[in-house]
Amino acid sequence: MSLDFLPATVYDHATSVFWAGKVDARPKHCFWNALLPVRTTHGSIGVYVEGFVLESFGLVLEHGWIETPDRRVIDPTFSVCEGNDPEWPYRYLPALRFSDAQVQDIDLDRFPRYCDGGHNCRLERKDPWASTRQAAYAALARLAAAVTTDEKA
Repeated sequence: MSLDFLPATVYDHATSVFWAGKVDARPKHCFWNALLPVRTTHGSIGVYVEGFVLESFGLVLEHGWIETPDRRVIDPTFSVCEGNDPEWPYRYLPALRFSDAQVQDIDLDRFPRYCDGGHNCRLERKDPWASTRQAAYAALARLAAAVTTDEKA
């Protein structure tokens, strides 16, 4: 079974902008920008997610966001990054999800969870992180192949 990026339609721009303002979201701080709303609402907003995003120009990056109970994506970081167009949001591929209890327990010195805040990339080569990373690049290859096929037709 292959994993694919979530459809762009799951991105909730209005709610992302709201939370970006509430937590004073900053570019390049995606994990923190996503963790704060989940911690402050005690999970009522959704779950904290770490995974990968596909940018509009084809780059796959590690990223953090919030997934709501109805499977929408709240991404305070995307909404504040200059040049990001809400009509062309990131495509999301979740690797790790954390409940409110897990989020409240996160030691902020060992954050983000997949790499302990840069101290020790302990999950970098382990599942589910490693398999999701591989799936992210496989999904990107499938998207590239689909575009190439469409262009030839």
